[in-house]
Amino acid sequence: MNTTEILEVVQKVTGFSLTELRHRHRHEPVIDARYLLVLLMVEEGYKHGQIADTLMLRLSVIRYSRLAADRLLRTDKRFKTLYLKCIATIAEKEDLECA
Repeated sequence: MNTTEILEVVQKVTGFSLTELRHRHRHEPVIDARYLLVLLMVEEGYKHGQIADTLMLRLSVIRYSRLAADRLLRTDKRFKTLYLKCIATIAEKEDLECA
């Protein structure tokens, strides 16, 4: 899955655009959406540097986002629900492409 497709999934599930994800907002919903994007991109095989370039953020922010996303996935039900919605949307898109 390419960057644009992953971004579309996160936008659909969270309602935040790439512009909003690139800003350094400290509002929890935006941060969670950014964490989801980073997590999904890592799972698709993107390197931290590639993700940093896409989001126009420092590499240290991407590394922290990955660690925070892993922690939230284990401890936060709301975050896990968003993650599972993203995964379901990705699976649905892949099924449509295969058909």
